[in-house]
Amino acid sequence: MVGTGEWAPAVVPEPWVVTYDAGPEGWAIGDEDLLQATHAGRRLLVDVGWYPAEDPGGRFRVELVPDGDWEAATILAETPDVEAVLAALRSLPT
Repeated sequence: MVGTGEWAPAVVPEPWVVTYDAGPEGWAIGDEDLLQATHAGRRLLVDVGWYPAEDPGGRFRVELVPDGDWEAATILAETPDVEAVLAALRSLPT
C-alpha cells in the first residue's frame, strides 16, 4: 500500500520521539497501527494508521492525541496519499 523513498519515522521532527513503527511490512499491508510518536514536553501523541486495516480501498489517518485522551484527538490528515502523511508528520508542533 505504501511505496516511498522517504521513511515516515525519518520525517518526525525533534523533540518528537518515535515509540512504535510497524516497519516496511506493516506499511506495505496497511496495518491499523503504523506509527506512534510522543512529544516529551507537551504530553502529546501522534498516531498513524490505515483504516480499515488491510483494505486496499482504505485511507491513512494521522491523529494528534492530547494527554492520552483519545476522545479529544484531532485528525491531522485522512488520505490514501502517503506524501500527505509525510507532510502532516513534518508539520507536527515542536
